[in-house]
Amino acid sequence: MSFETAVFLGLMPVTVTITPFKRYSTDGYTNPTYSTAQAVNYRARVMFSKHLDTAPDGRSVTPVHVAWLATTTLIDVRSKFTYLGTTYRMIHSDRIMDDTGIHHTKLSFHGG
Repeated sequence: MSFETAVFLGLMPVTVTITPFKRYSTDGYTNPTYSTAQAVNYRARVMFSKHLDTAPDGRSVTPVHVAWLATTTLIDVRSKFTYLGTTYRMIHSDRIMDDTGIHHTKLSFHGG
């Protein structure tokens, strides 16, 4: 990860929790199942950012928030993203690169 200095981490003042997607349940309703033992906290910057985007299934959507995480991990959009006690539905998860390689992860998502 390229966030070795406190200068970059200072841009990410909040902590968010990602609970990884495990699988879809077999209860007949295809509800998602999440990992209970592996929720991970990340330093992040979360901002309001309303813009037109395309969801992975091709629908046009308007994400209302963007988060930059101090990690280079690619996060599954089916995972559970929690910020200040509210869970958001992710639309995109991208790893952002700079001249030295992968720098951080950017998420776009809908509110609560």
